[in-house]
Amino acid sequence: FQTGNCVPSLEDKTIHVCEIEAWCPEEGANSTGTVKNGTDFLCRFRSKTARQCPIFQIGYILQKLKEKDSRINLSALYHQGGLIEIRQNWNCNFDSYKDRTDCFPVYDFDLLQKGDDKLSPGINYRFADKYRMNGIEYRTLTKMFGLRFVLTITGEAGKFDFYFLFLAVGSGISCMVIADFVCEFIFKYIHKNNEQYSQSKISICDLVQDVNIASTKL
Repeated sequence: FQTGNCVPSLEDKTIHVCEIEAWCPEEGANSTGTVKNGTDFLCRFRSKTARQCPIFQIGYILQKLKEKDSRINLSALYHQGGLIEIRQNWNCNFDSYKDRTDCFPVYDFDLLQKGDDKLSPGINYRFADKYRMNGIEYRTLTKMFGLRFVLTITGEAGKFDFYFLFLAVGSGISCMVIADFVCEFIFKYIHKNNEQYSQSKISICDLVQDVNIASTKL
């Protein structure tokens, strides 16, 4: 923001400039920037030889799409763009030592929007640059085409655990107890033959008489 004061320039004391209130203009010369001179990609993804590497070449993905559907127009994808889904599926058994040390996802590719789609071909977006030159305002509208990638991750993994085993067994036993109680309640109080059920369930006998009968038979 301009303060309204006219002050000598920091670069040339012979001229005066409008003073502004901004972020530390005196320290602007001390600001640093980092330039990344090069990038080293140690590997490329290959479904059979390098499954552990998550770096994909665009050409490899397009090649896999072409192998899946030979009708895909790669030239239209290059010029009009498209929407590509990368599916990552994990299926690991952590009880196995091999899976604990060598469990990698399986990748699959699908083309969701083609470059030659009749309704909406390709993927594009627009952005505008506005600027003023010689008192005249200009606006440059740019339309960009490209490939958009959507990553979908699914997985299933498991490992044996005594805690969950006992939890499942306990839950099963409790369900059996509850089922017995519910059946008992229905047959004793709700069923139309509840009286017959109650009489048949409990049989009162004379223990002494039964013992005497058994002794006589012997």
